[in-house]
Amino acid sequence: MDLITAAVIELGFENASLTNVAQHLGAGHGALYRYIGDRDGMMREALERLTASYPWPELADDRREVLWNESKAWWALCTEYPGFVGALASTPGLPAAMSRRTLLLAKHLNELGVSAADAVMVVDLTTSLVHNIFKWAEQREAIIEQTLAMSVDEAMAQIEGIPDEIVGVLGTVLAGEIWPWYAGQLEIILDGLDARNPPAESPSPEGDAS
Repeated sequence: MDLITAAVIELGFENASLTNVAQHLGAGHGALYRYIGDRDGMMREALERLTASYPWPELADDRREVLWNESKAWWALCTEYPGFVGALASTPGLPAAMSRRTLLLAKHLNELGVSAADAVMVVDLTTSLVHNIFKWAEQREAIIEQTLAMSVDEAMAQIEGIPDEIVGVLGTVLAGEIWPWYAGQLEIILDGLDARNPPAESPSPEGDAS
């Protein structure tokens, strides 16, 4: 099983068909089926192995830093392993290591003053947002081609009544780097989290007038 999951990760999730993995290992389909059952079983084991062994960041004492670090780690994982998001979305179940990490992160945020419900929701929201952006990124080239194929009349109809500033933002999202877009979304989420769960004020130094 270790050889199979290692082959999936080495080939890349987007290229790891049963045929490719079998060829990579010099084995037949029948041998793979005896160990993993089907493609879902193969992907499930590979997703578990990757998320269990990934170097997740230490949990800081500042909740914004915690969520920034976690988001950057997920971003790095999705960048390093193309097809991870698609495999995660198409494989039944959720890696146990991923579930455990989510629970530990929510527990830590709760200990930092975030309500239990908001802690679970913000972890789910920030992680899902990374995955959704990478999923959307796979479609971005097709969206750009679709836009470029529009006639002038079609394009003008799409943006009729829309302020130039908004049109410019959308153009930047399509043509520019994706991380700044995610970073802006994350800032909005973190500001909302602070509004719902105000951080505890630091105690005044001794001798300060109250």
